[in-house]
Amino acid sequence: ATDIATSSACADAKVVTVSDIQDTTAANHPAKDTEVKVTGIVTAVDQNPSSTSNKFTGFYIQEEGTGGPYKGLYVFHSWLDTDTIKPPAVGTKVEVTGIYTEYYDLSEIKNVTEIKDLGAGTVPDAITVTAADIQLTGDYQKYEGVLVKVENVTVKELVQNTDKSKTYGFKATDGFEVKNDLFDFVGSTPPAANDTYTSITGVLHMYKDAPQIIV
Repeated sequence: ATDIATSSACADAKVVTVSDIQDTTAANHPAKDTEVKVTGIVTAVDQNPSSTSNKFTGFYIQEEGTGGPYKGLYVFHSWLDTDTIKPPAVGTKVEVTGIYTEYYDLSEIKNVTEIKDLGAGTVPDAITVTAADIQLTGDYQKYEGVLVKVENVTVKELVQNTDKSKTYGFKATDGFEVKNDLFDFVGSTPPAANDTYTSITGVLHMYKDAPQIIV
């Protein structure tokens, strides 16, 4: 017992809301790279179908209630297919403890130490935004991790690997990408250039300063 030292110097994780993290003007906005505890409804699980090592690489949570700006957040956490503990299901209310950080200006929780299942919740409805809203020149950071819907989308070109054996999504003529991290095009017909969609619904994600709607 004398070999074990106890201390009261370790601070508890800062309890915050998703909006506290995403809105840098919020009074309770946490400092970057600090431990936080945040609660939300799981809106999507990133299955990363192109990966061969980690099939599940994170999930998105959103505050309960009506969707809107600053309400969504990405949780980065990888599971192997063989892991006993599986990612939380869409619609589950969870309490996540981990480190808040910014990855290429994407707000996220990493180094997750606990994901507590709080039972069933209701996934907020997607909010309709314009293509301009989610561009780097717009207010894209307001919609990070939020379920959004963009109407009247036209395919500019597919995003594929070198030999074109896999399709990861497509670039829209409006300047954003649609990426299929939530399902695989294998077994279904991928889109083609000039195809049009009445609307695209998914979670807004930023990867290396490029806006993507994850579907």
